[in-house]
Amino acid sequence: MKLRLLGNLFWLPVFALVVALLIVVSPDAAAGNMHINMTDVSAMRRACTDVQAAGHRGLGPGTHWVAGVEYTEDTIKSANGAYYYGADVSKADLHMSAEGTWFILHDSDLTRVTNGRDHRMLRSMTDAQIRAVILPDGSHIPSLADYLSNLRYGNDGRYVNRMAQLEVKRQAHALADMQRVVDLIYAYGLQGQVILIASKNALLREMRSVAPEIPRTYVWYANGTHPAPSRLIRGLYQMVNVDYSQATARYVRALHKRGFKVAARSANSSKQWRRLLHRAATALPDQISTDKMPAFNGWCRSQ
Repeated sequence: MKLRLLGNLFWLPVFALVVALLIVVSPDAAAGNMHINMTDVSAMRRACTDVQAAGHRGLGPGTHWVAGVEYTEDTIKSANGAYYYGADVSKADLHMSAEGTWFILHDSDLTRVTNGRDHRMLRSMTDAQIRAVILPDGSHIPSLADYLSNLRYGNDGRYVNRMAQLEVKRQAHALADMQRVVDLIYAYGLQGQVILIASKNALLREMRSVAPEIPRTYVWYANGTHPAPSRLIRGLYQMVNVDYSQATARYVRALHKRGFKVAARSANSSKQWRRLLHRAATALPDQISTDKMPAFNGWCRSQ
């Protein structure tokens, strides 16, 4: 009897040790991923809710399949796909036709978006010619009016409270052309749901002169660098958009201290999302722009 009792007592510490390890080791660590404690997980879950998620060109550049559906960048279909997968914002780009109509297109020509089949410049095409182009996913190039109409009325009202970011590309145009952008935004009653973007101060000044009440974002494209906080212009824009690698905790804090919001773009993997969101509240970016909206949404749900 004594030997049996001693045998049972021997296994008690072993059992206690196994239980302790199961409590301490997180599922992430067990799976070989970065170890984080429960406090960190809760913080990232909150950050996923607090930080705006922006779908870059809708569901990302180019044409690709998502859950059995084909999407081409910067189309209404792609924007709605981003909203469906949880985006708060869909980011699109603007170029003008030969008739001065604004269309949603990232490049100045059709080469890349048509997979090399069409090399025409948008600025040399009439509105009818542009509308006749069929993109790889079967969509058409939307005009700005089409895009805003969808945001205001489309999809049976499912996305009416979502936002759009419109980047005006660098091209020769008159102030009246910028005014037409603003007039359309007001015509659809979307002045509270649209943010205008530019990479040049001259364009941002145009935006401010024709519609000072519509928010603006300064986007910085220089690789490996970010604009010095002291050189940013207060009042000209409210948000600064930089590559995710430049949106360090220190830089985000510096911009917040100067009154700017921060958008981190090109964050397309769980490692990058974790890096941006795994911070104290004062260092969180205000927006994350991603090409991988479905994956980002799924990753946030798993936290």
